[in-house]
Parts: sequence; structure tokens; C-alpha cells
Amino acid sequence: MSKNEKDSTADPTQHEGGMERATGSAQTRLKTDPLEIFIDSMQECEDGPHFHMMCRDGVMRVIRYLPGPPDQVTQIEIFDAKPMSPELIKSWLDRGPWNQEKEDRFRGVDGRTVPPEQWMNPPSELIPSFGTKNERDENMKKDREERAELKRKIASGEVEREPAIACMAVQSNYDLSPR
Repeated sequence: MSKNEKDSTADPTQHEGGMERATGSAQTRLKTDPLEIFIDSMQECEDGPHFHMMCRDGVMRVIRYLPGPPDQVTQIEIFDAKPMSPELIKSWLDRGPWNQEKEDRFRGVDGRTVPPEQWMNPPSELIPSFGTKNERDENMKKDREERAELKRKIASGEVEREPAIACMAVQSNYDLSPR
């Protein structure tokens, strides 16, 4: 088999209709997963970094940092907000490792009961301070160093690599039903 034949068989997009099949299956999945549909329905901030945050009231908010001095506490802006059903909250939580504190915090929470005027203007205690840009940069630097050290330990055989988890895959199974 020639190099070109090997390359074209390894890449499904090189086959006739391959891109359509690959894209089509992803689109089908996107259209059927309620959490992905919910997240995709939220407005994204195009003029700066932003992130999604599910707050303790069960409302998902798109938050962006406002420009400011790197040594002062960063101000934020809520760009979009939508209430989540208990099923969506569970799906969001199930993407990460199980944690008793989180399960207790979100037990019985239904974002659909939050008044619409609080979606974009939540009580101040719902959204924590994110510190200064310098503090976040330092934390990211530490995280990169820890990941590099872990990668070195895996390469040397000191520790085993944990199995990879697919994006949006269920990693835990929270029980949020009232007790």
C-alpha cells in the first residue's frame, strides 16, 4: 500500500461523503443531547474571554471578565443567563467527578423557579469573586507546572495515566432528588 493510500484510508474525510458522515453524526448528537442543546442556545460573548457558570440557584450564566488593572479584583459582566431544570443540572454535574458537597448543594434546585429579573442580576453571594488577573495567571502557571510534572511522571512510569474521559461524557451519577 502506498503512503497516499494509507493516508486516505486513515482519514474518513478523504472518502467520498466522509465529511458529511462525520459532520452528520456530530450534528445528530448535538440535536439529541438536551445539555448540549441548552448550552448551544446561549449567547456567546464574541469580544472577549467568557465562560459558562452554573450558579447555586440553578441558573446557567455566561460570564465575561471586564478589562481592568491586573492587580485589582476583576469585575465581571453577565452576558446571558438561562434557568436549568433539575435534569439539566444533573447532566452538567455528571460531567465531573462526584462530590458530596455538590450533590447536597444542588439537591432539589430548579432554576426555573428563579424570577427572570434575577437571571441577569443575581444576588451578590451567588457569584464568587474571581480575584485579580495576576492571581488567576499565577494559578494557571501552577496548574501548567503540575500538569508538566504529572506528564513527566507518567513518561517515567512513576504513575499510571488515568483513562481519558470524552467531552460531555457522564463521569459520575449525582442523585439530586429531595430527601
